[in-house]
Amino acid sequence: LSTTVISGSIALLGYMVLAIQAHFSNLRPPLTDKMCTPGAKMTSTEAGIMFLGLYLIAIGVGGILPAGATLGADQFDEKDPNREENKSRVIFNWLLFSIVIGGSVGSILLGIVSIIVGVNTYRHKVLGDSPLLRIAQVLTASFANRKLSIPENVEELYEVHHKDSKLQIVELLPHTDSLRLLDKAAIVTESSIKSGKQCTVTQVEETKILVRMVPIFACTIIMSTCLAQLQTLSVEQGFNMDRYLGKALIPPSSLPIIPFVFILILTPVYEKIFVPLARRFTGLDTGITYLQRVGVGLVLSIISMAIAGLVEVKRKQQHEEKHVMSMFYLSFQYCVFGIADLFTLVGQLLKIRTLISKITLSQEKCPTPYRQAPMNSTTPEQKSPTVSTTSEHKDPVDSDQKAPVDSDQKVPMDSLSDQESGEKSPQKK
Repeated sequence: LSTTVISGSIALLGYMVLAIQAHFSNLRPPLTDKMCTPGAKMTSTEAGIMFLGLYLIAIGVGGILPAGATLGADQFDEKDPNREENKSRVIFNWLLFSIVIGGSVGSILLGIVSIIVGVNTYRHKVLGDSPLLRIAQVLTASFANRKLSIPENVEELYEVHHKDSKLQIVELLPHTDSLRLLDKAAIVTESSIKSGKQCTVTQVEETKILVRMVPIFACTIIMSTCLAQLQTLSVEQGFNMDRYLGKALIPPSSLPIIPFVFILILTPVYEKIFVPLARRFTGLDTGITYLQRVGVGLVLSIISMAIAGLVEVKRKQQHEEKHVMSMFYLSFQYCVFGIADLFTLVGQLLKIRTLISKITLSQEKCPTPYRQAPMNSTTPEQKSPTVSTTSEHKDPVDSDQKAPVDSDQKVPMDSLSDQESGEKSPQKK
């Protein structure tokens, strides 16, 4: 919440700086058109004011986008995902709509005021351990245990199971067979006992979830590449084309507003028409899956670049024939990219939120690192699964055995769990 308000204020300040510079003629940079006076250059003061405004906007928007999406996701009950699924899908669609329509000084100011007014009605998640710290701990532990063998029985990996423990995790993530190399972080060893930094299976599964998110991020890099082309090369093309719309001279720098217009128009169409229509064929409440939505956007971005290439070929042919092509042929590539952005950006946010919600649940009451417990402490009802502290895997031993632990012996799991739960387990006679 605080990040959203502070970032919005910084972006608002940046827009105000640019507005002031555009209003006063003595602060404006010289024109860069052909009508510009030869030799006119931007002064250091003009450049400083312009870059100050641009950097403030970049910093502010960089904080608003992630913080705003996170704040919106926190308002849903993660313990009842079926009930909140449709609501979360809708909020991310309208989040993109709000980002597009909110790119003005007045809208940003009203947005900041509305956020502050609703402070008392928001859900605030209690901060747990740092996710980056937990991931680093798993990666470090898996590398340290790289020479150990993973137990055939996954129950021998370390986890907190005591329901009456004050350190109980809200939701234990089940073990998965993918990325087995990371499972070595949950093997109980002599060094992990002494350091008090034993990783749990849930912690390992959290890391696996984040690793699975990497391909989603990697695939959407192409979208940023396409956007960079539309914001730079296509604008330069516009300067060499016919920019007149009737008697009005349209600046090429206004071309990037076309995708925003399409997003404003198509967001309600997607929610009210496309989703219900697709639901009839797929049976999904979302119409199509989140990854399918990302894929559709990526295909459309490719089509947008193909259109841009064809337009450039035609423009060069017209230039060689001494004809000037209309700048508005560039609008086709912008229109298609606007549709692609609507699919990919929101689909990516929804897919990531689905994965992150599991991590959020498991960290609401995160267990602290355990401390070394007496090695002969076991529960009378169960036998203690154990894990070898050497590179070779050994079979579990019965909990009746009592012997001092050295580097070649196994560590009883129940004795460690009892220490975490704060309970004193009776010794079996």
